[in-house]
Amino acid sequence: MNSNHKEQRLGKFTASQIYRLMTNPRSGSGLSVGAITYIEEVARDILAYSDEQYEPEFTNIHTDRGHARELAAVANMEMELGLCFSHTGDDQRFFEGREGFWGASPDGVVFDKNGDVAVTLDVKSPTRLNHIKNVLQVKDMHGLKASHKDYYWQKVAQITACNAERGYWVSYNPMIKNLDRVMHYIEIVPPSEDVEAMINKLSMAKSYLDEVVDRFNK
Repeated sequence: MNSNHKEQRLGKFTASQIYRLMTNPRSGSGLSVGAITYIEEVARDILAYSDEQYEPEFTNIHTDRGHARELAAVANMEMELGLCFSHTGDDQRFFEGREGFWGASPDGVVFDKNGDVAVTLDVKSPTRLNHIKNVLQVKDMHGLKASHKDYYWQKVAQITACNAERGYWVSYNPMIKNLDRVMHYIEIVPPSEDVEAMINKLSMAKSYLDEVVDRFNK
């Protein structure tokens, strides 16, 4: 992730964390304790400098391996689907939702002939055991929502932020002996009711975020 990409994300709600907004409080349908904590973290990034702005990005053998696997999965998906993904790897792009205070960074996108995003891609490189579980449990978007609510809402947010037609979620682990199971993927077209629920939560989150920032700056 380049420095410009990081700066674009600072102070915004991001797809990978949207699931924290989607939990309901013990009573009512407002913001849960977990949601409020996330909103306050976003406020912190607006009100204070981030450590990442002064420290080099941390990498090790595990992050490097994950990056290499992600690129391999993208290449395999291109062959599988006959598509060409843009903005992959270090060239990932942050797409803002139309409201401007949230967005997503897919692992790849496909543009249509008009230059609009038609397809988004999200790649996970889980452990061997978790990949096996993904193959067995995640047969469609309902299985993803049941098994990985965080990944499901991340995918809904990605597709919505990019105004795409659909998206693909991929689980990839090259250590699997059965080559037909090394890569497992599903197609997702978010239900309109889930998109609406997410936008409603984001609206509540933005109102509380503005309140926190205003109170601090008074």
